[in-house]
Amino acid sequence: MDPEDETMEANPNRRVKLDDDDSPTKTLRITSFGRRADDSRPASPSNDSTIPPTTANAIRRTLSFDIRSIPNPPKHIRSSQSGLHKPLQEWLFSEAEVVEKVDGIVEGIEQTLAKVDSSQATDVLVEVGINCELGRHRSVAVVEKLGKRKWPQGWEVEVIHRDVHRQRAVDKGRTKARKGQRKGRSRAEDSD
Repeated sequence: MDPEDETMEANPNRRVKLDDDDSPTKTLRITSFGRRADDSRPASPSNDSTIPPTTANAIRRTLSFDIRSIPNPPKHIRSSQSGLHKPLQEWLFSEAEVVEKVDGIVEGIEQTLAKVDSSQATDVLVEVGINCELGRHRSVAVVEKLGKRKWPQGWEVEVIHRDVHRQRAVDKGRTKARKGQRKGRSRAEDSD
């Protein structure tokens, strides 16, 4: 395992300050999460009370992108790695469909950043939620890519992976029983 991967595994949530001046706060918070994990939880796990909803001096914008339609890495890669791992990321971004989807996400984020940059607000929070099914592979890899991207000057980037370490809660026996029923036979009939 790459030492960089070990560091990210230990602390997948991090902040990157792009410049050192004390100008108004402009934060781009990019969060990966799984739809199946718990739809009742917000995409962003932290409620930032320091930046209120849109007011004269503060702006808060939220974007959400569902990437469940992009290809999932093969099971032999997914079972041993998360989206924090380089081999999984390399496989994912070798797919043209994935690159095209991420380019569209970048365009949407850049348009939003440009709109809020033109305002006179002193505090800006743009929250971007990227979701896949479980929040451990595709969304994590995409958020990692977005977090490393060069964004306009003055933006502090926060990367959050809400569900990357969550274990999959699947009852294997129940799943096999359902598969047998879909084919028109019960599991009991299969054992005869």
